[in-house]
Amino acid sequence: MPARLLLEWMAYYQIEPWGEERADLRMQVLATEIRNFRLGFAKGARPAKLADFRFDFAPRRMRREQPVSEIKARLLAMFPPRPKKRER
Repeated sequence: MPARLLLEWMAYYQIEPWGEERADLRMQVLATEIRNFRLGFAKGARPAKLADFRFDFAPRRMRREQPVSEIKARLLAMFPPRPKKRER
């Protein structure tokens, strides 16, 4: 590809970007508009922002591994056991 043609394509991309990142942005706009239209009449509904529908494909930091005892304690706090029925 000649350098002149490459420079033309680079200039065109500056004016009218294309690609997956741009497609993701278009979908963000569409999802935001649909949500705001659907919930626009609900009392107390917070209007959606573009950032609410942002795609984030960056690698996430590894979380620390939770011990089983901690997981069990959290589950028991959320779902306490039922009292046992007395036998007659």
